[in-house]
Amino acid sequence: FASAVILDKPQSLTEIDAIRSHSTEEKIEIAIVILYGETVLLTTGSGDEILASPAARKVLEKAFFAAHTHASPGSKEGPSGPDRDAAGVRTHYVLTRVSAYAYDETGILQTGSLDWFAGKYLDAFRAGESDRDEKEAREELNLLIAEQDRLNLAGDKKEDFHLWLAGDDSVPAISP
Repeated sequence: FASAVILDKPQSLTEIDAIRSHSTEEKIEIAIVILYGETVLLTTGSGDEILASPAARKVLEKAFFAAHTHASPGSKEGPSGPDRDAAGVRTHYVLTRVSAYAYDETGILQTGSLDWFAGKYLDAFRAGESDRDEKEAREELNLLIAEQDRLNLAGDKKEDFHLWLAGDDSVPAISP
């Protein structure tokens, strides 16, 4: 199932590496975002591409800074096609077993080490500190969890659920 947590900013490279390692061990994708000035870790609870989830994509679109892990052993080294499509013109980051990548819809903008990524994250955190609003962040995350859990429980109704999340009024709301 989906989960999300608001953190104090990771204090060290070791903490960011621990997030990446946990993602790999559990074979789930984890997003690290700055949302309303708050650092958030979130997951859909799946090893599938996190941006394939409309609920997660909504949160990542609102984030000031967005990164996610590629967890499974067969994951693409670098951003996938869906990653690039979802990024649009904004810079996003993906952390893999080997490197960190900055990318947008045009492709890879820069490749770097985990230390390089930590610097990018900390710069973004400092830039967004004045916009901190934990209440707004929590409201967005509660919606993410509710929508993703409904999707995870939808079973064979997943396509209808995706249409409903996308705003198709012809599809009735799906509840667990």
